[in-house]
Amino acid sequence: MASHSLSTKNTYNSALRRFIEFLHVQYDIDIEELLQKIKIKQIDSIESLDTFYSFLSEYKRENSEKIGYNSHTIYDYITVAKEFLNGEG
Repeated sequence: MASHSLSTKNTYNSALRRFIEFLHVQYDIDIEELLQKIKIKQIDSIESLDTFYSFLSEYKRENSEKIGYNSHTIYDYITVAKEFLNGEG
């Protein structure tokens, strides 16, 4: 993601941190393992993004009563994860 905007960089970093957390919670793997499993077709990338969407929709943030992210944030986070996977694959 080529951008000089601090806000964009912060969103990108937050999205990747949340994606990494999702991988640990959902699959008990890290990014490298995910990429390997996608490569050998053990995990479907589209299915993992769909599950990431559900994870974000139901996410319970610390110090907050609110459950789930708003649709704009979910869109941004899914886009970042998709761009990352496309760039790595």
